Amino acid sequence: MKKFHPSIDRIGLSKIVEISQRARKLAPDFEARTGKPFIYFQRGELDLHMPEYVKKTLKDSLDIKARTNYPKSGGEDVLKDSIISYHNEYGTSLAKNNIVTTYGGQGGLQITLSLFRGSGALGFNPCWSPILQSIGPYTETNFNFVPLKNEEGKITFDENELEEKLKTVDIFYFNNPHNPTGKVFTREEVERIDFLCRKHDVFLLSDEPYRDIVFDGKKHFSVAELENPNAVTSYTFSKSFAATGLRVGYAVSKNPKIIEAMSRVDYTQTAGVHTPTQYAFAEALSNKEEREKWLSSCREEFQARRDIMYDTLSPILGGTPKPEGAFYFFPDLRKFFPYSTNVDAEMLEVFLNNGVAIVPGSEFGKGNEGKARFSFSGTNRELTKIGSERTVNLLCQNKTNLIK
Repeated sequence: MKKFHPSIDRIGLSKIVEISQRARKLAPDFEARTGKPFIYFQRGELDLHMPEYVKKTLKDSLDIKARTNYPKSGGEDVLKDSIISYHNEYGTSLAKNNIVTTYGGQGGLQITLSLFRGSGALGFNPCWSPILQSIGPYTETNFNFVPLKNEEGKITFDENELEEKLKTVDIFYFNNPHNPTGKVFTREEVERIDFLCRKHDVFLLSDEPYRDIVFDGKKHFSVAELENPNAVTSYTFSKSFAATGLRVGYAVSKNPKIIEAMSRVDYTQTAGVHTPTQYAFAEALSNKEEREKWLSSCREEFQARRDIMYDTLSPILGGTPKPEGAFYFFPDLRKFFPYSTNVDAEMLEVFLNNGVAIVPGSEFGKGNEGKARFSFSGTNRELTKIGSERTVNLLCQNKTNLIK
């Protein structure tokens, strides 16, 4: 067989998928043996079901011939018009040539990095795992990182280090709200990052799938609200509308030439996002009353789960930052495995064997060994409480056994 291009060999599948498969296999025996539920904290999959008003539009679209034809390259006008109106609510002025529809937010990221294939890039560490394992390798992007730090329960970064490293790259990958830490970057932080990217002629790629899921009355500030002509912001409907399987997103840029190039790449790869779902999510955005009712209930639900998890775990952790958005908690658990030579592997086995699936920190980049990501996206309040209490018990018991 002929040899593949080297970039193909470097692509990996997320360990989250592997952990999910193991958990599904272990769960029946655990539940039969203990009479307790297996807790799935490992994946960013929502247990909520897509809102009825969006489902109705999707179903109705299948009965209209024009809505099952080939999609328009770059996106249907009806969806672009809804996106324009939606962003106008946030003071962002867009035109149709500022928007391209994509297969989920991940599609927007891959297309953007493909425009600069082989470039040097910078991001924050920890980093969303597909950037490290699949999108980065596929686009031959060479990543370097600036660490996010926990300073007295707040996640910060060294601005001087950020600026120095920006001088050496072409692209900055920015994820806000942040997966896996749950940090919501302030407007001042976003503006400062944007300023430094412009100063050093670095392209800014902003990944914002959780823009609607922020807690405690905080406001998400998007890069799209700025006037940077060398920036792309990638969005998705997957998280906000519990539609991860429909793979519908979009990207925006104030530079029409960038969008035109992205549209050509998108057409070459997929021929466009399938038409019925574009109509469905046009309705998702344009029906403001139903949209706000839905998003408000989502924020309320995920904030309640966040509070249950944080209030249960924080007493034994001490100083772990409280998630401000998204639906992840990323504590450092190393002190509970003081003698481990491979802390992530040992930690994962302890959790899985006790009926809890989590993701070890190394999945999100070097230096995160001993940390773990807990997702409360797919566990209702009762299961979140059960899983959090079980986590406390097994961590404390594990440390006691090791010390003995």
